[in-house]
This record gives sequence, structure tokens and C-alpha cells, in this order.
Amino acid sequence: MNKKHLLTLPELNKFIVENDLMDNDRFFSDNSSVLEDFYDQKKHPLFPDYRPVLRLVDGKAEIFYEADSKTHDVNQFRIGEPEDFFDLNFGKFDTDEYRNEALIAAVEFVREYKKNTGFVKGIYLWGNFGVGKSYLMAALLNELSSQGVQTAFVNMTGLI
Repeated sequence: MNKKHLLTLPELNKFIVENDLMDNDRFFSDNSSVLEDFYDQKKHPLFPDYRPVLRLVDGKAEIFYEADSKTHDVNQFRIGEPEDFFDLNFGKFDTDEYRNEALIAAVEFVREYKKNTGFVKGIYLWGNFGVGKSYLMAALLNELSSQGVQTAFVNMTGLI
């Protein structure tokens, strides 16, 4: 990708102008892969809930990620979490004989997590597509986050 094409992206053009790099051909050649990655990520975001931001660090272009306006809680790191999961809680989880067992395990996990000050064994949910694993995990993370625990929800499709 050439310099002229890269500069068609307004954010990249602004970065170049603000850092007085327009006539610095060496900068463009040394940072071409990062600039191309930034260009591509602005067109096709890597992490749906985070936006790429270009910064100059020790004379080199580097990509950082900032939460967009949808990610609202400082204790929550979210990649690929559907917006309608942001406010889920255990009370909204529909149960049947199989899902009830998972709900009890999740509630118990939160209870044990709050009591423990050291290592806490994790929780693993498995099951068929569409049974509510992500939904229940989002409710669990929202509960922990509301208590000041830093949590992360990473949907694997958001990483691919």
C-alpha cells in the first residue's frame, strides 16, 4: 500500500499531520506494516468493542486499543460480547433441569469467589450451540464486575 493510499484514511492523515511526518519518507518505509495494519483495522476492526488508535512512541508508529462507548464498566474487558449481554444477571437466565445445574454452579462460583482471597479455581461451561453458555457467563462476569472484580469476556469469533 502506498503513502498516497494510506493518507486517504482521515485518522491516519491527521496522525501524520499532527506529528509533522508528511515529508518523512523514512518514517513511512520503517513503519509501513504498522500503518497498513492500522488502515486495515479501521476498515475491518479486529476487536469489535475496541477501536485502534495510532500513537507515536520513540519515533515509531504503534497501535493501541481504546474501549468504544459501548464498553462502560472499568472492571470489564470485552471482546465480541453482544451489547444485549451488558446488563444480564442470574435472574434473567431461563432454567430447565439441565440449565438449572449450570446456574447453580455459576451462583456458587460467585459466592466462593467473594469469600476467597487467594487462588480461586475457575469455572468451565460446555454444551451444544445455543444453550446459554455465553449468556450465563456474561451474567456471572457482570455480577463479579459489579463487586469490583476485573473481568474479561472474550468471544473467540472476536479474535479470529
